[in-house]
Amino acid sequence: MAKSAKSQTVHRVSLVVVWVGAAAIVGACDSSGEFGYSACAVAGPVEPFVAEDSAGVAVRTTSCAAATAELGWTIDPIPDLELGGGAAPAVQFSHVAGVASLPGRGVAVLDQGARELLYFDAQGRLAARSGRAGAGPGEFELPFLVRTPARDSLLVFDRRLQRFTFYSVQGAGQLRIERADQPWLHRTPAPLGIVGARMLIEDISFDYEMFQQSGAVQQDLRFLWVGAGSDDTTVLRTFQVERLYTVMNKAGVPHAQSIPFSAYPSAVVSSAGPVITGGSDFEILRFDTAGSLTQVLRVDRRRNPVRSRDFDTYRMLQSDDGGDVEAAWWRFSDIPLPDSMPAFGSLEVDRLGWIWAEVFEWDPRKPTSWIVFDADGRARGSVLMPAGITVHEIADDHVLGIWHDEFDVEYVRRYSLARH
Repeated sequence: MAKSAKSQTVHRVSLVVVWVGAAAIVGACDSSGEFGYSACAVAGPVEPFVAEDSAGVAVRTTSCAAATAELGWTIDPIPDLELGGGAAPAVQFSHVAGVASLPGRGVAVLDQGARELLYFDAQGRLAARSGRAGAGPGEFELPFLVRTPARDSLLVFDRRLQRFTFYSVQGAGQLRIERADQPWLHRTPAPLGIVGARMLIEDISFDYEMFQQSGAVQQDLRFLWVGAGSDDTTVLRTFQVERLYTVMNKAGVPHAQSIPFSAYPSAVVSSAGPVITGGSDFEILRFDTAGSLTQVLRVDRRRNPVRSRDFDTYRMLQSDDGGDVEAAWWRFSDIPLPDSMPAFGSLEVDRLGWIWAEVFEWDPRKPTSWIVFDADGRARGSVLMPAGITVHEIADDHVLGIWHDEFDVEYVRRYSLARH
């Protein structure tokens, strides 16, 4: 449905944006939002962009003011296509595990709960469907739609069946099935992406003894670049993450609680290779298809502090009805908070090969700011993304993602993107 009545009820949040010149900045520039954060705080003249090389790796640093200035591209806050919800059973999703654009502005949706790959046309009408529950050909048990820079087919990975299935982008059905024989795939939900004959894998392990105690749980997260059908594995980066905290319930059973405002690494694939950020700093690592580090992209920006008012609002949002603060308090009373907010959240690579990095935002009611880096590694400016959208694809003229309403009902939304 195009711009339905439901689509018109998108949450709107007012933002105050203060423009700051990028050529030379003296003192501190304070771009205050709802919680009084300072977007840039630097002293003295600042070069908008610095290109250096170190041991064969290109280091590209963009000033805070240049990176956070409005790029001029706009994303319509009202989606031009919305799938899900409503009264039609054909478009009620039980758990979306991937979305992708189709030729002619159609959309493919992998509904994991229904074990189906659904094809919608440009107007949001259901055009075709493939799959059902089971272990035979054309059937799924735990499917995920895998991202690939190539647009000639859709790739579904079934973790439980340990196999890949290729589907036509034209809705013509199954093309072929390949068995997955990589040991990493038994521990990860799905590959983060595939380029040629290589897969990007997120491999996570944690200290189980620490989990059974009260305290922060350290997770070791590795991004692996794995050759399909071979033992060729490159460890791109390893991060130690403390995102979980063990609390004991009334029965003395350990329960994992997320630590508010904790950083978490993110990775995505492009046709040129993997792209990774640790999340803690305004830094992005770009690798080639052989797994070698080629570029380090940085923004000279300070991280925001964690403030008591953020924690109070966070607890309120975590409560069942948005107002019963005490009901949620026990889960957070003993958890140590980070000193600073993370730098980046999610990463995306658009079809031009430009990198989009989401500036961390914990409040789902607020739009998010995305810094856009060109192919040379220069941050060209920022673009504002509608609130609450989990981005899955940035195309030439639209953004595709998943959105939840106040009842946690899933929708797939498409927003028009104008690159002025």
